[in-house]
Amino acid sequence: MHLKNMLLLLLLLLQNTIPAYLTSPDHIRDRRIVGGDLAKISQIPYLVNIRRNGHFYCGGSIISSRCVLTAAHCVDKGLAEDFVVRGGVTLLSDTEHRRMVERFFIHTEYNNRTFENDIAILRLNAKLQGTNIQPIAIGDFVPVQGDYVQVSGWGLTRENAIHPSNQMRTVHLRVLQQEKCKAFYDDYRNVTDTMFCASVPGQRDACLADSGGPAVARGRLVGVVSWGKRRECGHFDSPGIYVKVYTARKWIMNILHRHC
Repeated sequence: MHLKNMLLLLLLLLQNTIPAYLTSPDHIRDRRIVGGDLAKISQIPYLVNIRRNGHFYCGGSIISSRCVLTAAHCVDKGLAEDFVVRGGVTLLSDTEHRRMVERFFIHTEYNNRTFENDIAILRLNAKLQGTNIQPIAIGDFVPVQGDYVQVSGWGLTRENAIHPSNQMRTVHLRVLQQEKCKAFYDDYRNVTDTMFCASVPGQRDACLADSGGPAVARGRLVGVVSWGKRRECGHFDSPGIYVKVYTARKWIMNILHRHC
């Protein structure tokens, strides 16, 4: 076999072993738990994992028995039938409580270049109910500098990893000063007033495949894992960026009342 053909075969084999969220153009530029602790679903009963075409893709939060809130960039390039939601599970390998996505709603002002209003709601084909499954209330406040948020998911535990954690992890992150956050990303992307930064610089952060997952404070959903500086996780100068749920509260409640 010619060397060129051998190289092509090797590339094809490697491509088949790399998870979808790493090869997707949508996620290569985004960051989505570094420095977190192992957790069980009984501690975070609102957390779900979202699969696209059979592969783990994003996190999400149960906001009613029929609806899950996640990041818009997790679904904006797909069809409803591409996605499956699993709730009430600690391990990615667990297969209980599987629901198909019937339809999804993307925030009307979502921008896929700037990630402004990076929020979507998935309506499931049947109620998601059972042991360790519980909706979380939508936050009616904005976390401010110095507040701590709890972020949970199955994302990569270090930035150069390929496969996500099989067991869910959780981490407590500190909300950073908005102007400082904007300065970190000044030459990369605009951090708007609908977003906030959170991390323990150089130690704890969200990472790739945590996208769409919850940021919780005072028992309420206040943020959604959105983006960061490519695949830099836990770096001092690249804290994770989260959607301020409160700024989208009116849109969220409208979808909840009409469709969930």
